[in-house]
Amino acid sequence: MLISAFIFVMTVVTLLQFGAWSWRAGLLRVAALAPMLSPETQSNPVAQILLDSRDFPEVIGYQKLCPQLGNERGLRAVALYYRLVKAVGALGEAIVPSVPTSWASREMVLCTRYAAVVMVQRLERNQTLAAQARSY
Repeated sequence: MLISAFIFVMTVVTLLQFGAWSWRAGLLRVAALAPMLSPETQSNPVAQILLDSRDFPEVIGYQKLCPQLGNERGLRAVALYYRLVKAVGALGEAIVPSVPTSWASREMVLCTRYAAVVMVQRLERNQTLAAQARSY
């Protein structure tokens, strides 16, 4: 009985770990799309502001300007992950101040980059829908 419970717990832990790493891989994949955006999008001043930003709350603030019009990924999970990483980084810095928190800062930059790419894609989609609506 104890062995089967141990196997079950290890299976659940492994499944959760696999899910977390798969989610993070998706985050990395979308964040890497920034250089592949169309030249028209990259020349847009708002897109430049978003892609050059290093401040996650600033990027998330653009959600109010650019509403979600279709079936798009939400940024709630990424915002939660950002806050979690920020808290872990602050906790690590409070416990051992001499240890660099480079992991936390890299993850926070990744979240910011992901949010920027998603917002630029949303902006591009909204501009396309607005152009289609004006054409009627």
